[in-house]
Amino acid sequence: MTGKMKFVLALALVAVLALPSAPSALSDDEIGKFQDSNKNFRAMYFFYDLAMMNAYNSLKDDEYAALEKENNAALSADAEKYRMEGMGKADACAFAYQERILHSYRQFEGRRVTTRPHEGYYELTSDTLSGFMTIDYSENLNKYQLFFVVWMKAQPAKFGRGGGEASEKQGKLVTSAVQLLDGGLGNDGPDDSGDPKVQIEISFGGKTATVKTPPAFKARGTAPKGIVIDGQYALTK
Repeated sequence: MTGKMKFVLALALVAVLALPSAPSALSDDEIGKFQDSNKNFRAMYFFYDLAMMNAYNSLKDDEYAALEKENNAALSADAEKYRMEGMGKADACAFAYQERILHSYRQFEGRRVTTRPHEGYYELTSDTLSGFMTIDYSENLNKYQLFFVVWMKAQPAKFGRGGGEASEKQGKLVTSAVQLLDGGLGNDGPDDSGDPKVQIEISFGGKTATVKTPPAFKARGTAPKGIVIDGQYALTK
């Protein structure tokens, strides 16, 4: 499957492209310390940097600068709010990143021109999980490409990321190959699979997409227990 290479390369670039994306209250030393010592911070900082890397590549310079300024102010304010509620500094910053990840994706994904039905940026609707799904159409592959990131709101160190290639069948998207959910931040995630037992189905109604995965998909991969991509996603472009 070509999709995994795309996802892995995109995620690997985060380590190469350093963007000024931390709350102004954090020093470089604190960022390094928290990445080493706090799993919640490490995960959310990683996905926030990914969001900002994509924003940097998608927005005009002044638009990116405005988003970064807005995010830094919100991150500092939200982190302080969480600290007032009794959280340590690392966890407070990790929880502040959660909304900024989604907000940042909304800014550049909302400007993307789509040419096919179902393309777009969708956010998961759930009481316990947060995350998003992107659907893009590849003219070269003549298939839709899916990308998922989902994490547990109360414990954001528990997350899963994956994707797939899909075709439209009777108004639904059905994958022919998937990248099983990966619960780590390295590039050596679970293998891609064309096994019919693990394929994803996405149905659509209005501005809502419903993702359904079979038991075999949930049983494989390296994401922690309780991390699933099943559920309803709202189109937010």
